[in-house]
Amino acid sequence: MLHLRVISPREHTDAAVALLRQSPGLTNLVVLPGVAQEPPGDLLMFDLAREAANEVIEHLTKLGMSIAVENVDLMLSDAADRAEQEAPGEGEDAVVWEELAQRVDDDTRIT
Repeated sequence: MLHLRVISPREHTDAAVALLRQSPGLTNLVVLPGVAQEPPGDLLMFDLAREAANEVIEHLTKLGMSIAVENVDLMLSDAADRAEQEAPGEGEDAVVWEELAQRVDDDTRIT
């Protein structure tokens, strides 16, 4: 399970929330309008099954969102269990491509 913190430009929040509500593997969605200061916008926080992450991250990136992703080591929630069951594939096998690309980039910088 992943936890995502997203800063959404206000004009794109409704589209982002609609996308998230349709995404299998989503749970614990929180929307805090107008609280983000830099960059300004709305704060979206939610948990997402790893196997559903690539599609969601791709769509949110196209909407101009600022995205932070954290691995959740322990989640005690029936809703999270259902979200992982709804998501296609197996979480242990899921590769989050943006995470992989970031690791490769970090590991190949010349100092």
